[in-house]
Amino acid sequence: DFQALCYREARAGMLRKFNVGYIRQVLRDAGGNVTLAAKKAGLERQSLQHLMRKYGICAREFRGANKP
Repeated sequence: DFQALCYREARAGMLRKFNVGYIRQVLRDAGGNVTLAAKKAGLERQSLQHLMRKYGICAREFRGANKP
């Protein structure tokens, strides 16, 4: 519930939620390939890796995710 949070806390929470969801989806779409995921996201590979570390996201869990 964002009503109990100050603006900065609410904004940080929403940004985290967006970033985690977006990064997880782009990695899923890229089958866990960080280079391809970064390209699809329009980011440098190092920038995506930084965000992955920040949010505790591991590419390994998405390997093979986009295969039937």
